[in-house]
Amino acid sequence: MERIPKNQLAFVDVGNAWTAPEPVGEPPELERKLRPPRIITFSRIEQIIYEQEGIETSGPISANTAIGSAIDYFLVPAQFIYRYRADYCFDPNDPTYDREWDLANVLGMYYPTGHKRDEYLEILTYFRKDFIKENPLRPGNSQLERGAIKKRLIPLWNEIAGNFKLDSFELQHVMDQRGNVLLPSGRKASEESIRDIAQRIVVERFDSLVEDDPNYSYFAKPDCLLSYNVDGVDFSILVQPDSVERLRETVKAVKRRLEKGELKRSQTAVVKRIISDQKDTSVKDLSDPSTAYGKTMGIYQKLLRQIGRRIKLSPGNIKWINFPNDRVQRAFIIPSDSETSVPAESVETRIQFLRENATSMSIVMPEFNPETETRFDEILKDTLKRSTQSKLQAT
Repeated sequence: MERIPKNQLAFVDVGNAWTAPEPVGEPPELERKLRPPRIITFSRIEQIIYEQEGIETSGPISANTAIGSAIDYFLVPAQFIYRYRADYCFDPNDPTYDREWDLANVLGMYYPTGHKRDEYLEILTYFRKDFIKENPLRPGNSQLERGAIKKRLIPLWNEIAGNFKLDSFELQHVMDQRGNVLLPSGRKASEESIRDIAQRIVVERFDSLVEDDPNYSYFAKPDCLLSYNVDGVDFSILVQPDSVERLRETVKAVKRRLEKGELKRSQTAVVKRIISDQKDTSVKDLSDPSTAYGKTMGIYQKLLRQIGRRIKLSPGNIKWINFPNDRVQRAFIIPSDSETSVPAESVETRIQFLRENATSMSIVMPEFNPETETRFDEILKDTLKRSTQSKLQAT
């Protein structure tokens, strides 16, 4: 496959992690007209809460946001490669490889709503030749060893980092505004080099971030549109967990393990968010409704639980949605009256901190008691009402 020049690759816009992806192909005209009421992104909910608390949110373009977005972007293909290493790391043209495995089809199921999927597919196709090489000193499928895979992920990270211009952030100095004048602050936009970030994420943290549980199906970054009603007014909340995992209850091997008591149904669905460098990376105030951070994380957890209980991860539930500015994207539609397929006690929400030590990176979000559940519900309703007021003021 001919490599697309680097300057022609289109990556996720810096600072807009929630931005709707470009659609893969063209939707049918009938689906293009699907326009859910009052679409609001979770990023906008966060912004309203912080503004209400008198906290100025960071600008749309910053070094931390760019680094965090690059890490998020990198983890999707990195986890895909490791999870599917038994096929991805073998040459499909080798006559000794007799399995039917299509990279594009598997990526489509793994990454269902397709944010920049064409770019992911192009990168995965191009770098595959590096991952199928055996170590001549260690014959016998040595390319499947975790150490070999991690080593070969470094060039993939460098590709993504270069497209996010992280090298320029390392050299660029932050400017401070004093009145109407911008003056050098003496601080670098990023104290870490590309090599430093690769060392921390690819080498030191990848073992704790990678997902490889054969009992679960893994879905990366599914965009979800949740219906929510406030005093008779319908809203559509667009939110994207970093991953959703579902127990493969229909698979024979999993059934046997359930019957033997080796697996528990208490974690039928696991919904996860990775806190990258652009977020607060300390374990604090995860559900404290007295702080702006606690409010946003509490609401996020509430939405993740709804996704874990109600989402039906099948192609038929992915629809094209049309934004007021005529932007279109695909998302899982989750109506407010949809049946819950998973009991509340069987959904676990987790959060991962990239800067925590390896033994405590993955944190189970605390359970809500009835009082906090009611409080976060009130905060969400108030925020949605404020979103309509801010739109009226803007016009």
